[in-house]
Amino acid sequence: MVIKVLRTVARDQGNWKPENFKKDYPVVEIPALLTKLNCIIEWEFCKWPTIPGSESEYDKNYLGSTPELKPGDAFSIGGQGNLQIIRIVSENVIGLEHTETSGLALDRIWKELISPEIELFFNSQTTSGQIEIEDIDTIHIPSEYTVYHPIPHYLYQIWRDRCLYGREWLKENHCLKIVNQSEFTMFPMTYYLTGYRILFNPMDLEGMGDDFVKELIWETMDWFYNNYTRIDVEPDTIPQSDEIKSFIGNLGLTSTPSPSTTQP
Repeated sequence: MVIKVLRTVARDQGNWKPENFKKDYPVVEIPALLTKLNCIIEWEFCKWPTIPGSESEYDKNYLGSTPELKPGDAFSIGGQGNLQIIRIVSENVIGLEHTETSGLALDRIWKELISPEIELFFNSQTTSGQIEIEDIDTIHIPSEYTVYHPIPHYLYQIWRDRCLYGREWLKENHCLKIVNQSEFTMFPMTYYLTGYRILFNPMDLEGMGDDFVKELIWETMDWFYNNYTRIDVEPDTIPQSDEIKSFIGNLGLTSTPSPSTTQP
């Protein structure tokens, strides 16, 4: 997961007071949530606040030489889209301090962005050798492969952001041929990832219900997540308006400009 770190008065002055936060803002409370969150953040790709007095130098040591979020820190998440500011309330609680959509945004962020990555990171059920992949032209997909199943959007987005950007997969009518030899499939099973859908041979799914397909898709995304690291990020094409910059300032935060992915 990649975030935009925001400069906060709480960190700069050490005066974070969370007493009323849970009453005023929507929150998620999970044991050891902050520890888990720090584990899934891919710090080398995160965006950082500028050094005070500079508009182009980024303070990559703002969270310390070994980056770590602490209570009082804040970040935005999601890349392209409306501004969402998440505050670290305590070791077990995060809250949505600002959103340009609705208070339900935190529920969506948790269910679609944060919780699935925690599950993939800490509870992987796959091994490195159980799946083999090959990038091929779709003309080589056998004609008997006629059944499509969509990858849930949130899961596809995690896979796309972590595994696809920067790699030469799925170019010019290409797909990924996947051979899965896990115990779950009971026999070597071949299927084709064509983007946000997976193409199956209906004979392989005979007698299997929807739960089997859902579990197989999750297992496939699990394997990718735990065997491929991020090598690039999607450029952030949404500029910050003066109004947003002003609002961030009023929260005791500084805005985080969007450096290119190649910036040192």
